[in-house]
Amino acid sequence: MGERLSESINIGVADMTFLPEGEDIPIYLGLTKGGVTLKYEAEYHTLTSDQTGKTPLDDVGIGETVTVEFHLLDTSLEKMTSVMPTASPEKEGDHVKAVTFGRRPGLRLTHHSGKLVIHPISAGPGDLSKDVIIYRAGNKAGLELAYKLDDEWVIPCKYTGYYDDFRPEGDQLFRIGEDIQTVGEKRVVKFWITPSNPELQVSKTIDFKANAMFEDGTTQDVTKKCKWISADEEIATIRTSGDKAVASAIKSGTVVIRAEYVGYSNSTTLVVEN
Repeated sequence: MGERLSESINIGVADMTFLPEGEDIPIYLGLTKGGVTLKYEAEYHTLTSDQTGKTPLDDVGIGETVTVEFHLLDTSLEKMTSVMPTASPEKEGDHVKAVTFGRRPGLRLTHHSGKLVIHPISAGPGDLSKDVIIYRAGNKAGLELAYKLDDEWVIPCKYTGYYDDFRPEGDQLFRIGEDIQTVGEKRVVKFWITPSNPELQVSKTIDFKANAMFEDGTTQDVTKKCKWISADEEIATIRTSGDKAVASAIKSGTVVIRAEYVGYSNSTTLVVEN
């Protein structure tokens, strides 16, 4: 039986991650509000001939651009400093107590760029076929904070892609689909976590696992090698214990649980009920 049309269309929110250059662990930026818009354009110069210069002979590519626009729902001060190159954190221990703005002109955005990964939630955990990966991206957006009864704070983002000269010709700007990573001598072709979208009662715990599949078809439990993140630790926390990642339910609500491994990331939702 063929695939239903409704199953082939991706809509809705996306998970966003950002890996700064020189870092090994991606930053989970959170979920988007209002979806994500990607715009790619190739620019050409037309070669013409004859007396009027109107007859086209050929078109020569002279450049490509890609931009991604979205709004992040998580408006914590930590997230602001993660996505805004002009923001500076003021810390008290490990806690960001304030974010300040005001730099002299001359900031180079490529010095604050990194790998931006868009994962549509509707694709489901473990399916990276519709992921969008921009190899070097920098955010040029400003900040709009709504102080309204019927609105909420969001972080507007507008990432521009830059060429990555260290990648092969034809694969230097972005890709749609899986990004193969290498662990030792093996290449990772898929990464996922289980269980998917579980439910849990307050004060109870649940174990999560992370798995990697390699190009030779073998799989490995990489739970203890991952960085595990709870998007809202007031609802649930997650900590590694031996070979397990144990999530503890604190109060009712829905929270995103995420695992990050050698440039890969995957997430699921945990529903906590009374």
